[in-house]
Amino acid sequence: MWGDLLAATDQAINGTWSIRCDALVARITKITMLIGPADWREVPMTIVENGLYEQIHTHMGVSAPVDHKALARTRAGADELNRRAELSRRQRGL
Repeated sequence: MWGDLLAATDQAINGTWSIRCDALVARITKITMLIGPADWREVPMTIVENGLYEQIHTHMGVSAPVDHKALARTRAGADELNRRAELSRRQRGL
């Protein structure tokens, strides 16, 4: 569902939020209250980086800590992989 929320924010007419986002947050909230929060490492990185993951849990009163140092390392690794992939595409003339 977190991936669906990311897609919904990307597709929102205003570029940030929509009624669909509200509906997905309501579903995330219900499930979280039943089984607990999803680990931040299982949530799309953008949702965690932009603070939405923590904001939603704070609003619910649910503890869902994020290791921001680990998040930064993960982002750096992903950026490096993207950089290498782009370099490889350029070298192949794509």
